[in-house]
Amino acid sequence: MKIDRSKLSHQQILNLEAAIKSYNERKLTSSDSPPVLYIELTQNCIARCTFCRRKHMNSPGYNMDDKTFDIILKDYAPHSVLVDLRGWGESLMLPNFDEYVNRIAKFGPKIKVTTTLGCGSKKAMQSLIDNDVYVSVTLDFADKDLYEKWRKGIYYDIVMKNLEFLTQEMKKKGTLKDNIRFLIAPLQKANLEQIEKIIQIAERHGVSEVAIAPLVSSPVNPNLLRYNKRKTIEALREAAKYAKDAKIKLSLHLNPFKELYIKDKAFDFCCHPWLYVFINHKGDVLFCDHMMNPFFTRYRIGHITEDKAMVWNGKEAQRQRSAHIQKHMLKLPIKCMACYTGGRYADHEHEIDEQFSRWLVTEKDIEDKLRLRRDRPKR
Repeated sequence: MKIDRSKLSHQQILNLEAAIKSYNERKLTSSDSPPVLYIELTQNCIARCTFCRRKHMNSPGYNMDDKTFDIILKDYAPHSVLVDLRGWGESLMLPNFDEYVNRIAKFGPKIKVTTTLGCGSKKAMQSLIDNDVYVSVTLDFADKDLYEKWRKGIYYDIVMKNLEFLTQEMKKKGTLKDNIRFLIAPLQKANLEQIEKIIQIAERHGVSEVAIAPLVSSPVNPNLLRYNKRKTIEALREAAKYAKDAKIKLSLHLNPFKELYIKDKAFDFCCHPWLYVFINHKGDVLFCDHMMNPFFTRYRIGHITEDKAMVWNGKEAQRQRSAHIQKHMLKLPIKCMACYTGGRYADHEHEIDEQFSRWLVTEKDIEDKLRLRRDRPKR
């Protein structure tokens, strides 16, 4: 994914630079407006994934209303360089998804969406192509039977049909390399042997990036990678080797267990409180895209209907930034504590500013870590 600064307004660039400056100087206030927006258009979903605690939902009450979206367009979108249209649901199931994309695109930010590609109208798919939307395709099983077993409610053939359309149209437009990736999320015991097969699908379709996000769940969940260390290490070793040979960029977003913790690449001082907001379908504003679960609304910094300055740089926002500066774990939200102590790595932070590339874990880092483990003498 590339953020094209030539498409941004002077106002957007200045706002981004001000936010980065505030982050670097450890200020309690940031820029006038958040440069990165995550907008939860819906919490409804077509799927009933076996590893997801949420039940299948399809209720208008879980969709963002027009009034809330209009406020975002008026107050937030003109200042943003990256807008991600995802939340705790499947955005492409909305019949007017293309209208959301087209309205955001008028402001020139890079647009991103995370989707299973298990649904979506022709207009929705075409809007992704026309507006150069970066599509992160959640694909965690390569085999049809396994996919439909774990992601109930989604038909594998529809996913592949939509994937074929997108990759072919992006190829014609010359945007394939920078506008699509596969996201293996979550990586767990059930799909460890699927990683290489997923990379093979990426290779066939010309997808140049595959990202991995290990399962985060209850400590007693047997599907966690910590209970399957040997197989995880072998699967990642083979995946890194295959990705390298296929010239596909492989990245890891989260440390699966302490033996694979890469200290030099883990978040040491998070930029999200200075650059990001996540706005849920009800209009609650939070700092981070990792707080999509309704459980985390307790950590909100305000509501979309309140004055933006009092939300983005208000008392609660400053309190949370202060907790990050001090690394005061007891004052940080639970998710933040998990990132700092567990080992969170970059997703697209490095696309916003080069300094954040220090958090990016690539296949080389994975190979180096596994090589150290393999060469370590036995006791």
